[in-house]
Amino acid sequence: MFQTFSGNSRRPRQVNLSGQNTNPFAQSSRNPAASGAQKTVAQAQQERLQRQQERERLNASKRIQRTWRGHKSRRDLADSRRRIWDELAASEDVSTQSMRLFQQVQLLVTFFNPRKRDDLARLSSLSSGINAVHYDAFLPCPEIQPQLARLAKVTLEGLQMYV
Repeated sequence: MFQTFSGNSRRPRQVNLSGQNTNPFAQSSRNPAASGAQKTVAQAQQERLQRQQERERLNASKRIQRTWRGHKSRRDLADSRRRIWDELAASEDVSTQSMRLFQQVQLLVTFFNPRKRDDLARLSSLSSGINAVHYDAFLPCPEIQPQLARLAKVTLEGLQMYV
């Protein structure tokens, strides 16, 4: 009838190879209060905490790298625009002076930093150039109108550095 019955009524012995004592009444020689289950739970919590800290560390490093890359690319772009501005300033063609000034205004409002002395000198040079082409004829031009508010802001920032 029961083909698996061997005639032995004793349960087979189970061997735990993890090194933990599963007997709840047995006390550890090092810490009598900590049972095997408590140690396992504490170890799992510690591992979760370590994984969480590793994730936070990884996310923080990504954030730092993203911030640095953004700063560096903005700085490189501003430096390249400064070089273009300087090349325009070096050209002395009087026939296209108003077009050159318009391009310089567009560039200056994108890279101006009042803490840089070179930028303050560029602003002063631009102001002199606008004055030389008669600002009352240059500033009302429709091409320059969208840039006037930004140019005024840049000029005020530059003047505040002298105060």
